[in-house]
Amino acid sequence: ETALTWAPINSMSVVQKLGAQAGLLGSDAINQFLATAPADYIAKEFKG
Repeated sequence: ETALTWAPINSMSVVQKLGAQAGLLGSDAINQFLATAPADYIAKEFKG
């Protein structure tokens, strides 16, 4: 579940910078985003 919540945040940051590594976030920065995330920002099972 942790990876499923961290990945979209990290990719959001990466696509804003030039180069694949320029926008990578550390765990502190990701946790700051998660602290202000909406309550419904949780990993859910996809039943398709």
